[in-house]
Amino acid sequence: MAQSEGEVDVAGRLAEILRPQSVLPRKAQPERKRKQRRCDGCEKAYNVSYLSAPRYRPLDYQIIKALVWESYQIGASNWSARLPTLVARENKPATVTYCPLCAGALLTREVRTRIRRAVRELRPKMRELQRARAREWMAMATPKWADLEKIAAIYDESRRVSCDSGVPHEVDHIIPLRGHDVCGLHVETNLRVITAEENRRKNNKWSVD
Repeated sequence: MAQSEGEVDVAGRLAEILRPQSVLPRKAQPERKRKQRRCDGCEKAYNVSYLSAPRYRPLDYQIIKALVWESYQIGASNWSARLPTLVARENKPATVTYCPLCAGALLTREVRTRIRRAVRELRPKMRELQRARAREWMAMATPKWADLEKIAAIYDESRRVSCDSGVPHEVDHIIPLRGHDVCGLHVETNLRVITAEENRRKNNKWSVD
């Protein structure tokens, strides 16, 4: 039957609606340059399996505690940067390699909460390790010709000033023992008494001025 000008082709419209979604024409989108936040291997693994896989499998608290301690032992200064990689090592499939940025995606809120709890429990142990490393660095930086009596007197002066003024004072190495560009010695000429706040602000920086 011929279709008049005012009628609607119901059968054709229904067929168009019921057409599978995969064959419907997609609206053209301008191509956007997406900044790659993962390494090439991680990007490939993410596209293949990560979207269809669970975000992470629950970690036992003792494993998290062991990972926190292991990452801290690797390097006390940047232990938190190593932690995502270690957590990913426990979560990932054997064939997937994560860079630290990708591994950070595995640190869900529950895992982060457990990490904070583990850090609180391990903090005394971390501080003791940090003090032991500081003593080790100081021993290596002390030459045989250093005057140990004068060094001890400077530390006594620091404690005396702290008691008299009520402001915490510390002994600072003018040239840091572990600086970025230069390392100093633990000798009496490289020591001075300054406030603890100033010492924290200085950290391990040193300038010729």
